[in-house]
Amino acid sequence: MKTVKVQSNQNVFDLAVQHYGNVEAVDEIIRLNPDLKNEATALDALGINTAGNEVVFQLDAAVKAGFPLKIDDTSKNIKKNMLKKITQEITTYENKRL
Repeated sequence: MKTVKVQSNQNVFDLAVQHYGNVEAVDEIIRLNPDLKNEATALDALGINTAGNEVVFQLDAAVKAGFPLKIDDTSKNIKKNMLKKITQEITTYENKRL
C-alpha cells in the first residue's frame, strides 16, 4: 500500500488511470478511501449546491487537491503496459499502381 497526494483537477477516473492503468480501478480507490471529498469549486461548476447539506461524493468532479490517496500497489487491478522493443529497421512501403 502506498499513499499519494492528489493533484489539482484530478477526478477518480484520472487517478485510476494514472495509478492502476485503467478506469476499472475506480471501485478500489473508493473502497480504500471512503473519506474522499470533492473540491467545492468543482461541485459549484457542476451546479451542485454545497451550502448546508452534506454532498455525496461525485465521481466526475475533481477530488480535493492534496488529499492523501491510498493506492494498493499490489492490486490485481493494476494493468501493466507491455512494450515490445523493435529490433529491426522500420521500412515504409509505398503503394504502387499497376
